Amino acid sequence: MPNRSKQKGTRWEREIVKIAHEHEVKAERCWGSDGRSRGLPEEVDLVVDDDIHVQAKVRKSMAAWLIPSSDVDVTVVKMDRKDPLVIIRLQDWLVDLKAKNDLVSEVKLLREGE
Repeated sequence: MPNRSKQKGTRWEREIVKIAHEHEVKAERCWGSDGRSRGLPEEVDLVVDDDIHVQAKVRKSMAAWLIPSSDVDVTVVKMDRKDPLVIIRLQDWLVDLKAKNDLVSEVKLLREGE
């Protein structure tokens, strides 16, 4: 019998890769959703831009207060005695990442031209 939860997770990982490619950002799934297939920790599901390790989670529902409203760009959350986390819409993050990559490429070209 197929594991529907695993299938749902795999579909979500593939969707993330597709969305990243639409934003011209490099992204690849780790084989079997297991970072060990790339010499990374087991929890790594995807690698974005060769050095950003992503664990993808998909749930039927999540706490509404975690979701950034249309009036804000990010939500920052923190548990007691833990590091703060930033929650940002995937498309917004990819646009920012692409802009950073473009800027880095432009600076490299300018330095090569000196």
